[in-house]
Amino acid sequence: MPTSAKAAALNVTVIDINSAVYLTITPTGRTLTSDVNWTSPRETVSNSDLTTLSKNGTLVITNGSTMTVDVVIDLLDYFS
Repeated sequence: MPTSAKAAALNVTVIDINSAVYLTITPTGRTLTSDVNWTSPRETVSNSDLTTLSKNGTLVITNGSTMTVDVVIDLLDYFS
């Protein structure tokens, strides 16, 4: 992704889930909304996400629980 990118279109998949919770993806780590929600253990869930990038082009992924999850992120497109 070029350094001129300001936002990204993503497909986010969570796998190997141990409890019901949520995942957020933001440029700063602060948000009031979730990007992926799941309700059952051992569930695989995906969602499309359009998010802005931080000034240095990064994202913060926050797991809303103390349990671990595996996350797969596919970059679909970017916007400059």
